[in-house]
Amino acid sequence: MSKKVFLASDIFLEIPDDPENVILQLPPEIWEEAGFEVGDTVVVEQIEEDAISLRKPIPKIYESPDGGKTVYSRNFGSKERTLIKSFDEEE
Repeated sequence: MSKKVFLASDIFLEIPDDPENVILQLPPEIWEEAGFEVGDTVVVEQIEEDAISLRKPIPKIYESPDGGKTVYSRNFGSKERTLIKSFDEEE
């Protein structure tokens, strides 16, 4: 992929009444090359002072092997899981 340079003011648009968030607007050819579609959620990470990384978030799976007493999450496609909540039977 060739390097593309854009001004932040050209690709990040302010959202009225929402100073915490912005709208990311890239040319269609960049979205297509990256495999993004209109409406996708995109994670933007700064990797250098003047460079960012764009990626789709990994979907999470939530599961409970014991009928709701414990709840785990894991990334889609992964077997490694993280304990989210353990409910004590006395509650």
